[in-house]
Amino acid sequence: LVGFWVEDPSHKDGGFLTRGKFLLDIDSRTNKILGYVLLPRKSYDSLAIRVLGNRLMDEHGLPIFGYYLERGLWKRAHLIVGKAQSDEVEWAETERGMAQFDLKIRHAIRARSKPVERVLGALQSLMEAEPGYSSRNEITQPNERFNRLKRDVDAHRVDPRKVFYSFERWDARLEELCERYNAARQTAGSKHTDGLSPNDAFEKFKSKRERRVEFDASIRFLWAYHHWPVVVGRMGIRKLGRRYYGAALGPLIGCEVI
Repeated sequence: LVGFWVEDPSHKDGGFLTRGKFLLDIDSRTNKILGYVLLPRKSYDSLAIRVLGNRLMDEHGLPIFGYYLERGLWKRAHLIVGKAQSDEVEWAETERGMAQFDLKIRHAIRARSKPVERVLGALQSLMEAEPGYSSRNEITQPNERFNRLKRDVDAHRVDPRKVFYSFERWDARLEELCERYNAARQTAGSKHTDGLSPNDAFEKFKSKRERRVEFDASIRFLWAYHHWPVVVGRMGIRKLGRRYYGAALGPLIGCEVI
């Protein structure tokens, strides 16, 4: 919804204007924003999805009641190098692996069934005053000011660095807006937060949650981008020009591991 300028020396104009892709992760019980990824490109892949998931599970542990993903790319994504690679991990395999820890991965079918849509709507309201804001729906509600600025940038009549955020600045501003949303009291009587802010509701209901499963080495590989069977040598594990070693690998010398 907000255009920003990405510096790129390989581009003929020294950079390009984009709205990028914004991936958001929330706690569906309290609608608290747990994290996000901003990508300076028009599409995203499952690498970005898994990086965000790894980051959040490192901090909060495995979600007790499951992971709720939208369909589309989240459901069918293949990782970076393409489906033909035999070591590539598909979502179906990840879901089967997570099931042994009672973690259910579900996929939304309709937009109205995605809890995150409500949070995105609230964030969009906070973005309306930002430089580079375009529209919630450019087809039915075009923003003429944004379109005029874009035309001026394309025609080199305006320096985009003076009228649009840089990628880094917009990323930092997004973090501020997410914190602002998390700190704001929600509508009184909300079935999710009882009128509390997402931050306060998250803390209030935390003690009522069931056991927390830590996201440690015994689980991490299930959410990995690729799975490789390797034999641990005396100097650790060598893969892709890198060497991995440590005290945990000592007892596994000669063993095949994932």
